[in-house]
Amino acid sequence: MSNIIKELYELGRSDAWISKHLGMDRDEILRLRQITGLAALFRDVKFGQAWRPAEDVVPDEESSDSGKTHTICTLGND
Repeated sequence: MSNIIKELYELGRSDAWISKHLGMDRDEILRLRQITGLAALFRDVKFGQAWRPAEDVVPDEESSDSGKTHTICTLGND
């Protein structure tokens, strides 16, 4: 449905026209326009990992298992 709204805007149709002919309220039209607009903004963007898991020895003072290994997250630009 968001693609239909996008195409109607590209054809020059107004919110009032879309609302009248498709029976939608203006809030619904706005939400659908925002969906297609956001998708277009990020169409050609490559995303990388924001974090990667790493093994680290963290002493656990409350336990007798003081050399326990925990998985933590580290930030990286790999």
